[in-house]
Parts: sequence; structure tokens; C-alpha cells
Amino acid sequence: MAVRPEEPVPADTATPLDPEADTVVSDVGWPVPEGLEQPYEAPAAATPSATHGNGPRQRLPFADRGARPVLLGLVLLALLAGAALAVALLSQDDREPAAATTTGEPSPLPAAPSPSTPPGSKPAETEVPDLVGATYASARAELDRRGFEVRVTRSASDRPRGEVLEQAPPAGRVSPSSTVVLTVSDGPAQLSVPDVRGRSARAAGQALRNAGLALEVQLVESGAKKGIVVSQKPVAGAEVGPDTVVTLRISSGRAAVETITAPDLTGMSVTAARSRLRDLGLHPVVTEVASDEPAGTVVGQAPAAGRELREGATVRLRVSAGPATTAVPDVIGLDLDAARGQLRALGFKVQVVEQETLDPDEDGLVVAQDPSGGTDAEAGTTIVLTVARLG
Repeated sequence: MAVRPEEPVPADTATPLDPEADTVVSDVGWPVPEGLEQPYEAPAAATPSATHGNGPRQRLPFADRGARPVLLGLVLLALLAGAALAVALLSQDDREPAAATTTGEPSPLPAAPSPSTPPGSKPAETEVPDLVGATYASARAELDRRGFEVRVTRSASDRPRGEVLEQAPPAGRVSPSSTVVLTVSDGPAQLSVPDVRGRSARAAGQALRNAGLALEVQLVESGAKKGIVVSQKPVAGAEVGPDTVVTLRISSGRAAVETITAPDLTGMSVTAARSRLRDLGLHPVVTEVASDEPAGTVVGQAPAAGRELREGATVRLRVSAGPATTAVPDVIGLDLDAARGQLRALGFKVQVVEQETLDPDEDGLVVAQDPSGGTDAEAGTTIVLTVARLG
């Protein structure tokens, strides 16, 4: 409601002031009458503009009932401001929990404002899943999908090959730029099967257990001494996993009913000859000898091919180590006949080249040779001799 400012009353039309009437106040500046701060005192004499009728015109103090409309107005303004604030807060609450209500879970408490993540940038932290026990392929795919760098180390383990044994950092939230290190099982460590043929059953069993292997024993008829290992499977030198069972065939001491015919191994490679004998239940022993045959070729055997042998019998193989070499003697200074005879006695061939000389003392003597003395050469190598002839 608009309040009209008080206007002065002309002296000739002024009416007596009703002390019970409400005081008219101005809405400009809300001046505080001095009467509220100190007791009111009437003026000593009336002025022409303030008199009316029989006495002076008075302004009541701003206290009393004239102050009530002002206080009521202030209270009303405070209530309106509070209602407006409540409506604004309720409107904000209606907008914010929309995302939470879609999941059916209670909305979390409002968090402190933080800088928004620019489009296309990585979040401050990313969840690392628990990958222990997963296959390497699936773990790598999941980490690649989440944008992590991956480093792999491999370790021998009794767990299946390719299974994740450890991870660092462990499952949890980390920086998206972190590198995740996966320790992946390489499977059980491989062991070499020892050769226990020819040993007693007790010694063979102890050797296998010391190597981390298990054993199974089979008694067989054999000409070998009772209790001796005559064969084994897997064969010596095979690479196997821990606790692999090695089957030992142990002689029972009774003569074998069946015999084995020794095969002809001459001309075979030593590797193939060994494999053939082991497949037949025979034991090869190799000796290297000088020979014109290529190195590694079997040039002889004992017993000879066709002999009847008992299971587990030894067959000795003579294997070529390549042609033998001999040191070439130094024949410079010898006459041609002496030099030729010495070289031919060692299995060398001789070729003569004559060279003119002016020194009578050199006539008929060897003045050069190729290869030179002291060089190792195979038998049959040609030695070139240079013989001086007086010109």
C-alpha cells in the first residue's frame, strides 16, 4: 500500500490534532523522531504554522501504536524472503537427484565442487580390476580397454601356463597413466631325465627322486644281474615336468627267453644309430676314431650286425672324427730325393717346381715348400717343393 507523504496543514484550515489518531509516517528515509531517543518536550510557544484553535499542534513520539505498522511490515518482508529462499532450494533439489533415482540407489551427499573434466580427457583415477587367476589374454584385453600400459614378466610355476600369478599395483583406483605389471606363469620348470641304466634299483630310484621325478618299477627277465636297471622310459636326457613318472625295467635275474638281433648301423649318423639301439632295448657306447668318412658317421660296431643279443646288452659304435692330420716336415735345404722320400713316408704327395739359381751350392736343393713345415695337413695332401737348378 502506498503511503502519501505528510503535507503541512495551513494555519487557517488546521484542525486540532487527535492524540488517539494514527501517526502518518513517510516511506522516504524512515526518519526516527527525536522523541524515541529522549523524552519529548513541548515547545515553549506556538508558532503560526503549528497552531490551531485553542492550542499548539503536537507530533506524537514515534513509539507507541504508530511504530506497530513498521514492525509488522518488517516481519512480513522477512517471511516473504524466507519463503522465496525455500522455494529456490526445493527447485534445485528437484533437479539434482535425477541421475541417482535412475539406479534405484540413494543419492550421495553433495560433494565439494571440483573442476570439470574436459571432453576427451582421462578421469583423475581409473579402477584396476583383480586379475590374479585370469588368463593373460583376458587380463591384457581388459587393461587395454581401460587404457593402461602393461608390462609382463614370466615365472616358472606349478600353475597352468599363461595364468596371471601377481599384479602390481593391486586391484583399486589408480592414475590412468599407471603401468600395470603382470607376472604370468610359464608353467612348471623342465627337468632333464638322468641316465640310470646299469645302476641298482635303489641307486636309480634315489637319483630320480633327487632330480624331482617319480618312478615306477617293472620286473623283467634279463641276463643282467638281479636288481639292475636294464631300460628306462622316458629315455635319458628327455626334458619333462616335475614329478613325471619314469618307468624303470629291473632285471629279475632270470635268463631272457627272447633275444634281439643286432642291426647293421655302419654308415648311419651317430644320432640315428643311438636312437635305433635304444628303441631295441640295447645300450650304445660311442668311441671316436680318425677316418676319411665325414665326422659323426658310424664306421664300425661290435658286436657285428646279425648277432643275437640279450635285452640291455651293450653295442659299441666306432664313429668317425674326420680325417687324421699330420704335421708337414720342414724339408728346405734337403736335396730333392731326400725331401720327396720323407714326405711320401708320411702319406703326402710331392710336386716339384724348378727355379734357376747362380749359386752352385744351391743346385739340386729344396729352397721353398708349400705348405710350410709345421703345418697340419691330412694324409694325401700335395706338398709343392721348389728346387734350385744352376743356370
